[in-house]
Amino acid sequence: MVELRKVLDYEQPTKYIVESVHYNDKYRTPVLTAGKSFILGYTNETTGIFKEKLPVIIFDDFTTTSKFVDFPFKVKSSAMKILHADKRRANIKFLFHAMQRIVFPVNEHKRYWISEYSKKKIPLPPLEVQEKIVAEIDIYQKIIDAARQIVQSYKPTIKINPAWPFVPLEKVFKLSSGIGLTQKERVEGPYKVYGGNGVTGNHNEYFLENSTLIIGRVGEYCGAVHITEPKSWVTDNALYVTAYLIEIDQNYLACVLQQSDINQYAKVGGQPSISQSTVASIKIPLPSFDEQKQIVSQIEAEQKIVNENKKLMEIFEQKIKDTISALWV
Repeated sequence: MVELRKVLDYEQPTKYIVESVHYNDKYRTPVLTAGKSFILGYTNETTGIFKEKLPVIIFDDFTTTSKFVDFPFKVKSSAMKILHADKRRANIKFLFHAMQRIVFPVNEHKRYWISEYSKKKIPLPPLEVQEKIVAEIDIYQKIIDAARQIVQSYKPTIKINPAWPFVPLEKVFKLSSGIGLTQKERVEGPYKVYGGNGVTGNHNEYFLENSTLIIGRVGEYCGAVHITEPKSWVTDNALYVTAYLIEIDQNYLACVLQQSDINQYAKVGGQPSISQSTVASIKIPLPSFDEQKQIVSQIEAEQKIVNENKKLMEIFEQKIKDTISALWV
């Protein structure tokens, strides 16, 4: 067991701080934070780029989160340390994975690396063993990355047949706005509460007996489409279907509405919002009920594969954790 400071030297990031936050995805150099967002944007600045001593670990001095970086970058602020491994004793990627195993409570707004975090101990097997462990983890990570690419890229798509009629939604269903809940009324319970962004909590009451299609009405998730679970509550951040006027598959409807990008019809200026009358005027392609069923069946088969890839990610993420955790035994 060795203290991190015995195998990791730190460097202040002052020389690499970006001068302008006018980022653009067309620019070349990423601007990093050690926090959750990681890549804040891209800069066209050509000086002060960290690129000579890669790979490194960037460490948020206030939250103790860290990222492994093996490409040139600039940083947003001085609130981090750039960590370099003693290559004679340690593989930096091994150290990074070991750091993810450390449980460190952050109770104050202060810098932690020098005073506390760097004194944390990790198991340090011989360098050749570290490299074998990293090689094993890299294989797991490649599987995770491939599965994530599938999950992030997939979007259910309906190929529109020009022969299908287009029908305004006012001919398809009736809508109503959900019922708002004050903070005081939000008592935890067994029934899910839905808003424009899907499930937002639980409640001890429900007013929708059956699974219901809802549409985000206001704010960031205006136009988002979800299907609730039976026995649920929908807040006034969303509209919900109160009745169907024709025979239609609810899952087909949800998919075709997602593909229609309802948000484009939202009223802008302040928070985006969409009214019941605007939704009612939107037209959707309407194949026969049997064709709808076939389309849904195909999409469900695709989503099954996506869900299997999500499960694959979970399995191999756990394998990475177990591989490192075994060193502490």
